Amino acid sequence: MVATGYVQEALVGTQGVYQSTKSSGWIAPLDGLRAVAAITVLADHTHLLPAYAGSIAVMLFFTLSAFLLTRPFVDRGSAAYSRSSVVSYFVRRAFRIFPTLIVFVFALALLSGGGRAVVYRNLIQFRGDGHLWSVTQELLFYLLLPMIAFLLRVTRLPSGIVIALLIVSAVAADRFLTVDVISLPANGSFQPFYLSPFLIGMASAFAAPHVKALTETCPFGRAWLLGAIAIGVVALVGESVFMFTLEGSPSHLSLSFGLLLLLLWGRPTTFLGRALSIRPLRFLGVSGFSFYLWHWIPVMLVMSPWIPPTDEPISWLHLFTFGASLLCTMALSAISLPLVERPGIALGKHLANALDARDTPECTNFGGQGVPPQR
Repeated sequence: MVATGYVQEALVGTQGVYQSTKSSGWIAPLDGLRAVAAITVLADHTHLLPAYAGSIAVMLFFTLSAFLLTRPFVDRGSAAYSRSSVVSYFVRRAFRIFPTLIVFVFALALLSGGGRAVVYRNLIQFRGDGHLWSVTQELLFYLLLPMIAFLLRVTRLPSGIVIALLIVSAVAADRFLTVDVISLPANGSFQPFYLSPFLIGMASAFAAPHVKALTETCPFGRAWLLGAIAIGVVALVGESVFMFTLEGSPSHLSLSFGLLLLLLWGRPTTFLGRALSIRPLRFLGVSGFSFYLWHWIPVMLVMSPWIPPTDEPISWLHLFTFGASLLCTMALSAISLPLVERPGIALGKHLANALDARDTPECTNFGGQGVPPQR
């Protein structure tokens, strides 16, 4: 979620968005998709949506994050595995996450009255209080991604087999990667490592160049993609209605998200892509990480006395608490983005570029374009 310059791009409308897409390989609607996920989490925590809605949105976050972070490993080939490139990857991730996370945790400690205990639990022990459990999941995946990508590369398997292997591994992770195998702290307890949505995101990244080629060369490419997303929507509905809980099988749900990402990658100018690229959504998507972190303050520390119980029918009070929390979170994000998040990203990018400058000549991504920035 590189924010530098994105706010300005979010204000120019969809025509400029698609010009940017063609020239840089950056897919504009993904910002809007990130915003939808963040708003869904907020609606869950204010009880405007069912309790499982926020969990579904987090699985979308995981799938999208893996997709974006895997793309440079796919696009750059062997250059992505040099020592300086791997180190620069970790530098970007660290400065992307920790400045905003540290400021938020200190603010939470101050406003909640938890003091040093909150800081120690969430920045030293990574206990995953509240919504921070998902950050712990992401950090573990950040550590694993270069190793997984390297293992896939040294096998020299065809990309189709790699994609199938990742999908099968995701399904297997749901079944066998239980809390008894690996457990991560969350809200005073433990939960399994949800590896499957990350693996599906990786599979989508490996499939993306082939989808792009299909849409550009095959007259039936667009129809294929629309059919794939239709299947994905059916899978999403079936998963959310009949199966999905945090103890359920997120790989089925993530598959539908992977298809959605491929649709937006292959045809960003469809009606769905344009809808996700409207300015308000893209503005929220740009600050998606800040939005996700800071929504906890207005929801849990300010609006919680007025949030109706989960079993009450939707009423004006639900809409009020959601709307007030949304406005407060947008205000906090608008402060955090330029003062904390963007400077941290810029510093990480500067340090990473300094490391990359020592590497081999610049590689290009699919289609001969420059490698898009990691978000």
